[in-house]
Amino acid sequence: EQEKKVIVLLRGYVPQETYTTGVGTKNAAAVFAQAGYITLAPDFFGFGGSDPQPENSWVERFEKPITVIELLKTIEMNGVPLANSKRVPVNTLGMWAHSNGGQIALTTLEILKKPIPTTLWAPVTAPFPYSVLYFSDEHEDEGKATRKWIALFEQDYDVFLFSLTQHLDNLQGPLQIQHGDKDDSALATWSQEFMEKIPKEIESQLII
Repeated sequence: EQEKKVIVLLRGYVPQETYTTGVGTKNAAAVFAQAGYITLAPDFFGFGGSDPQPENSWVERFEKPITVIELLKTIEMNGVPLANSKRVPVNTLGMWAHSNGGQIALTTLEILKKPIPTTLWAPVTAPFPYSVLYFSDEHEDEGKATRKWIALFEQDYDVFLFSLTQHLDNLQGPLQIQHGDKDDSALATWSQEFMEKIPKEIESQLII
């Protein structure tokens, strides 16, 4: 069996109550499939047909890169399972991510310290916890609970340890970011500022 190319797709934020498998990834997956790639997109815990998510909201947030790492390692070690129970070995592995999925992808790359080709569409690259606070005004309480939640977190933890912008020296590239300049959900200026922070020796490209 010929070795295959695999793209792992990471979606952006979708409310749990309206989520169905493929939301946020199926269109990109179709294009990659036409180009000969196998595509895999995790639902994440609590979404689609996956296992329930943890009750601890911090664990729920921080476990997502670990879930992606487990998926990547499984693909590397065991290949991709097919419907006929066979497994196809993989020789090319990359990631595509959108919005909050971009934050997850970047965190994954920083943890692994491996050159996994990655393309991000309108990623959330703002520092933590601003990356959370920015969206909190969309809640019914206009972010009151989120601000309290983060204040309690900062009493016990150094937020720099949890911010992807503080670990950019772990990125290996290649990395491509595409961002529409009219995006008012994830701001294009975030991507511009993020690219300026990336060490120059890392292969990267920004398309606005």
